[in-house]
Amino acid sequence: YFFGRKLGGPWCGCAAALLGLLYPFYVYRSNLGRYDTDCLNVTFTLGAACLFMRFAEVRTLRRYFYFAAAIALYGLFIWWWDQTPAVVTAITFLPFLVALALYYRPPRKEAIIFSSVIAVVGFIFILLKGPLPFFQMVKSLFLQYLYISKDTAGDFPNIGVTISEQTRPSLESILAYTTINAFSFVLAVAGIGLMCWKCFRKTLFLGSLIILSVLAFTYANRFLIFF
Repeated sequence: YFFGRKLGGPWCGCAAALLGLLYPFYVYRSNLGRYDTDCLNVTFTLGAACLFMRFAEVRTLRRYFYFAAAIALYGLFIWWWDQTPAVVTAITFLPFLVALALYYRPPRKEAIIFSSVIAVVGFIFILLKGPLPFFQMVKSLFLQYLYISKDTAGDFPNIGVTISEQTRPSLESILAYTTINAFSFVLAVAGIGLMCWKCFRKTLFLGSLIILSVLAFTYANRFLIFF
């Protein structure tokens, strides 16, 4: 809702929220008896993007309220999807990198204080945990890629080839799961293109969602919920 409202006003926000909740694959993955983590993974991914976008756009000290809220959401996201903390970290902080690279231009003193706080927190983390978690995170991302790509690493076949939600979807199933028919699918893709054209920099905050959506086409149908 907040993304749609920011890009096109309250009616756009309501339409975005309604369509997001009612499209077929979301209903399928969140109904009673099928419910799993993927439905709230979408919520947390969009929430991080929205909060970091507000952090980027607000010019007053209130921006750090949005930053703190995004960090709190990151904690909830890790708690919710605790099997893959490396993936959660990558998904959450990609829009933060967009904010830093394209928007965050505070006064020098404010920038020094903010950077110092980030550095101190990072130093304390390394002091307590050591540098090993960072290497484990990179390794975990690599193993997750092997899993979804179904490449074999070792003597045994990749278990991903035996799981139905890891199969690559056909175009027909993509249409059925997302927008029911080809006409509405073309309209939806055209809307994404229009969003990229009219507000390209804001669309970059949806980078995590876009990357996960591409994975639906190339690797596994479980990512259709993000698309």
